[in-house]
Amino acid sequence: MSTNTNGLNTDSGFAQEWFELVDERPKRWSFRQAVHRIWHGIVELFTPSSELKIFTDRDQHGKTYYRVYEVLTHDFHRFDSEDEVRIWLEQRYYH
Repeated sequence: MSTNTNGLNTDSGFAQEWFELVDERPKRWSFRQAVHRIWHGIVELFTPSSELKIFTDRDQHGKTYYRVYEVLTHDFHRFDSEDEVRIWLEQRYYH
């Protein structure tokens, strides 16, 4: 039977895996890695998201409709059903 410095039986793979997970210490970043992460965060902060925003709304008759807002172009698209939104998305990204 093998034991580690804490007296934990390491014969089983589970015990060894568990000990390695518990024993891991946070890794220190190099100066280059730290600067890269900071720069990446700044770029993300000032770069507009390209994700679409999808809203549901109701018209004066109570019927639900969908509005899709394209952040990069500032365009709104209106659709009467969720299926129409999906078709538009598929055409936009896959054709």
